Amino acid sequence: MKNLLGILVLGLMWCGTSFATCTDQVEFEWDIPASSTMINDYRGSLMQGVIHFRFNNPTANTIMITWVALKTKDKTIMIEEDQNLIMQPFTKWNDIGIKKGNLMTDLAAFGAFRCRYVAAGTKNKKKGSKSKDKTLIEKIFGD
Repeated sequence: MKNLLGILVLGLMWCGTSFATCTDQVEFEWDIPASSTMINDYRGSLMQGVIHFRFNNPTANTIMITWVALKTKDKTIMIEEDQNLIMQPFTKWNDIGIKKGNLMTDLAAFGAFRCRYVAAGTKNKKKGSKSKDKTLIEKIFGD
């Protein structure tokens, strides 16, 4: 009985090893630059008057940032936006800009993000790029 209990405890300890999530691996910072500062967003556009989120991927994994948000000190979401930023392995300065409009940015205390792993070789779609399906449909039926 003791042997069975020992095997069970050791098995649970061995299976309980933790794995790093992508949020543990991504280097993340955010700031609210002066309104005149231009940010080069991953979607290929220069943006002005934005909340700036910057990500570095120091790992061999391909990681997608799926959501970013700005929060108050009590962690209430002030502004949030879904994203599709794909970070290739060992890359830095992957930037996202969110238009701040008339948001009371002086209340901002935290930046937040969500991510997931994606298949190696996955690429960001450029602004205005069309899917192959839509291109085929346009070829058949025209614009």
